[in-house]
Amino acid sequence: MKFCVFVLISVFVSAGAYAQTPASARSNDEKIPWTLTVVMLDGADKVNHAEIPVKEAVKFIEANSRFEFTVKYVRSSAKHGYTPYRIGPDKNKDKIPDETAYAMMLWNLPTAAIRALSVSTSYIFLYKLKGKKPVQAGSALPITYGFMKGGKQRPYATVPVDQWWYVNTPQQGFKSWAAQILTHEINNTIQAKIEARPYKCGQLLATQGTPGNVHEAERLSKLTDKCYAKLGKNQ
Repeated sequence: MKFCVFVLISVFVSAGAYAQTPASARSNDEKIPWTLTVVMLDGADKVNHAEIPVKEAVKFIEANSRFEFTVKYVRSSAKHGYTPYRIGPDKNKDKIPDETAYAMMLWNLPTAAIRALSVSTSYIFLYKLKGKKPVQAGSALPITYGFMKGGKQRPYATVPVDQWWYVNTPQQGFKSWAAQILTHEINNTIQAKIEARPYKCGQLLATQGTPGNVHEAERLSKLTDKCYAKLGKNQ
């Protein structure tokens, strides 16, 4: 679960200068196709929760990498549970954090809902916490915790959309704060794939404390020509 700790840190740092497009992304090198399926749960709004921030996030990633996205939007009526996490201080000294926060993960969804999805390079699940305390702004895991689809393990991320920060107002160098959050989580799914076998390209690391757009552009700049070559057509 190496991605989880970082998410809120990138969300709440102060906004700053716009990211530079790396030379590798500006070149005429062959584009790498990436299919993203956005699954809307709990009545998430297709326009405000999905399309507006997803389009900005995808445009940002395409401008700073060689990926070329195809996005599919799927509405699901599946009921799901939540995973509790213990967080916060340990005031009673029992070695257990005092507060409980929640996230929805893949194992909280019915198997039938997962089986109904078509094959995609990665997935984003948009859901509602309905008053529960969020453990973080978004959750993504290594591909070993993904799910089998089309004969391969697929990376995914989940994002609660009923939070005060998940809004389409400027923040972190993005027009939409929600887009900044989704950019971070989509980049996490990219990392989940490229750091796993057979690619083993390493992690997409960046300087801590920089504005969100600068941070995510730096992460994408770590994708080398060698790594892109390993991905090939990304089939």
